[in-house]
Amino acid sequence: MWEEMERSGRYTADERYLCMPESEDGPCSHSHYAYLWMVEQMKRVVGPAPKGVRYPIWAWYKRYGSPTGKPDMRAYMRQHDRPQVRLKLDVPD
Repeated sequence: MWEEMERSGRYTADERYLCMPESEDGPCSHSHYAYLWMVEQMKRVVGPAPKGVRYPIWAWYKRYGSPTGKPDMRAYMRQHDRPQVRLKLDVPD
């Protein structure tokens, strides 16, 4: 991910690393349909995605119930057999 950001100046969601099987038999199958629904809502409200982007990158402003506002990546949305990254983004007002 870091190498892509350095090379191209941007990062996009890579479908190979998403836990959203299109099969209806997996434990995360509902996630795929929910994610596609959200993508369609964003197209309707925000507009079309940039060229080459299928899925958005999700970010938290503040995580509800967290004393720091950050999600606890040890317990929340964690696939323990795969590494994860949490980035801090400074977004100008």
